[in-house]
Amino acid sequence: MKRGDSPIETALKILSRKRASRKEIAQKLRKRGYTDEEIEGAISYLEESHYIDDNELLSDYIKLLVEKKRYGPERVVAFLMEKGFESEKVRESLIHQYTENDFIQNAIEFINKKFKSINKGDEKTRQKIIRFLSYRGYNWDLIERVLSQ
Repeated sequence: MKRGDSPIETALKILSRKRASRKEIAQKLRKRGYTDEEIEGAISYLEESHYIDDNELLSDYIKLLVEKKRYGPERVVAFLMEKGFESEKVRESLIHQYTENDFIQNAIEFINKKFKSINKGDEKTRQKIIRFLSYRGYNWDLIERVLSQ
């Protein structure tokens, strides 16, 4: 984008391609050489005009990551922290939207789909399941509860 655009125009062009958080927009504008004052003004305008809403974006991201990708709570938090959301805010929203039982049910369904033709009682398979769930962001407590069912 040419630097002749105002920071608001540049931010709107960024948002026309994909939704972004307040922090992501600020980073992209900073990269393009805008001052902190210009960036803050643009972000304020975008928030007032409802072009960006971090709370709504956070909620939508959580829903996508939990329901579609079936990520565990730790992976959801890590992913969204990379997107610029605060850890505590993500955890609060996660607790508000989903219970521990939702994650357990997700993990069980995922395991049954991924490991349907394998003997789940086998120790080697059990270790694969543990690694798989751990990678997907499930903590040990949740993994133990899933394996006991």
